[in-house]
Amino acid sequence: MNCRLSIWIALLLASVVAWGDDGVAIPPQEVTYCQLAKDPSSFLGKRIRVRALYVYGFELQMLKSPVCCPLPELKMGVDFDPAMDDRSEKLFHKLDKGMGFALAVFVGRFERITNVSSQLPSGDRFQLTVDTVEKVERSVRSSGRRKDPSWVPRDCTVSISTAAKAELENGTNRHD
Repeated sequence: MNCRLSIWIALLLASVVAWGDDGVAIPPQEVTYCQLAKDPSSFLGKRIRVRALYVYGFELQMLKSPVCCPLPELKMGVDFDPAMDDRSEKLFHKLDKGMGFALAVFVGRFERITNVSSQLPSGDRFQLTVDTVEKVERSVRSSGRRKDPSWVPRDCTVSISTAAKAELENGTNRHD
């Protein structure tokens, strides 16, 4: 009897460890985009939750800061895991048409990109492989002639918002 119990416990522990290896069972670490820009290497390989601006178009899928950060822009591509849950899949497919912007909360694994892609400028490159789209706050399709929506940050090198400074200093992630 003790032998069977020991085997059962060993199998149970092995399945729990294996379940955690795929990254989906591990709770994500809450992080702001500004925190990622400040020290991206500290989040490598981790499953994170981040509120970001998703910029998409023909052969372009990038995440950008939803607010002006007092740091250089992080070059971050985005990929969507084909095994996303149904709710995330529906939210993603609402966005996946043409060109546009979306302000959303994403959960996924943060990685350094080793292969060179034409999607991102040169320099350090990172990617968030999204397994969950938690929320789409705003979205708009765009055309080359139309001006960016007012909720897309602009002229960040000139003025840094008070909210962005507080977000970076406090590590808070506001969900407006």
